Amino acid sequence: MRILLILSLFAMVNSCKTNNPSTTNAEQNTPKEVENENTEMIKTETSSTIQNNSSFEIKYDEFDNSYLAESAGKQKVFKFVVSEKAPEGTADGNYTETILFEFTDSMLPISKASKNLQDVKLAFGKLCFCRDTGYYKIEEGTLSVTKKGNKYTIDLAFTLDGVSHRMSAVNETIVVK
Repeated sequence: MRILLILSLFAMVNSCKTNNPSTTNAEQNTPKEVENENTEMIKTETSSTIQNNSSFEIKYDEFDNSYLAESAGKQKVFKFVVSEKAPEGTADGNYTETILFEFTDSMLPISKASKNLQDVKLAFGKLCFCRDTGYYKIEEGTLSVTKKGNKYTIDLAFTLDGVSHRMSAVNETIVVK
């Protein structure tokens, strides 16, 4: 009986081991390696899109947690996403930050600062296994959007008090086909 108990415990301990690979596989648009504050190389993936006929709203559940509700609309939605994948075999280690705003071509060129950023519903999303996960309105910073032909250029610099975040600027050019 003791041997059966010891073998069972041994099997449970060995089944809980995680593999610790040195790299992760990139699956999205543009993989990059960045160095974090602990001088570790982390693989990140970025994507930027402009969605036609879209809209979004930050909503709150019964526990006062914010989430993004996307729907059909008359605007365009710019979305910039930076993701870090957790090492294989690690639970709850993924980390994602998202920037979103709504606009129409008739609003271009756009030049907004602090108090006017909510004219385009500028928002920041943080998705992780952490306390401040959710979506937040950005109310401090500058945003510039221009269009030449089928090329949109977005320049954003922002701060967000009360929420830890890694991203503080976006400089993107998107070609729409």
